[in-house]
Amino acid sequence: IDNPENIEETITNAGLSYPVVVKAQVPIGGRGKAGGIKFADTPDEAAMHCQNLLGSTLRGYKVHQLLIVEKAQDICQELYLSILMDRVSKCPVIIFSSEGGMEIEETAKNHPDAIQKVTIQPLMGLHSYTATYLLSKTGMDLNLQKAFAQLLDQLYRAFCQYDCMLLEINPLILDSAGNFTALDGKGEID
Repeated sequence: IDNPENIEETITNAGLSYPVVVKAQVPIGGRGKAGGIKFADTPDEAAMHCQNLLGSTLRGYKVHQLLIVEKAQDICQELYLSILMDRVSKCPVIIFSSEGGMEIEETAKNHPDAIQKVTIQPLMGLHSYTATYLLSKTGMDLNLQKAFAQLLDQLYRAFCQYDCMLLEINPLILDSAGNFTALDGKGEID
């Protein structure tokens, strides 16, 4: 949305159920820690957050638009997943952690062994065993391999198609049914 009027009606017309999440749409990471992501249990709360965020400044960027989505309810685990271009090897690198999610910096600092990295050779592409390798190295259930492999494949295709320097899902969540859901993400395009 880009207008703070009739927010309750807009949310209802979109078919969203409460609680919802109001996210400032600005081209930076760390919006949650900067106050750009708010949770609302009621229409009045959502309207208040929208009015406060629209037109505000977040880390030097003016907030012109908001994204409103239903709040994820069934979160068993927060994960981190990204593909970035490693300038040294001149190859894409997958970075995956079964710990951290929003606190990936703390995980990297305090538990660096929890973060796995796999280099992708551009001429070879993504290997079928990469998902299994990453899941096993992080101690996750190997029954998630098929869904995780599909997610990795889609992320790598987007990374290549858009000439990305970084494509990040943070947090990536796992629910009790074994489904992965990207709750937030960012990309840097060359």
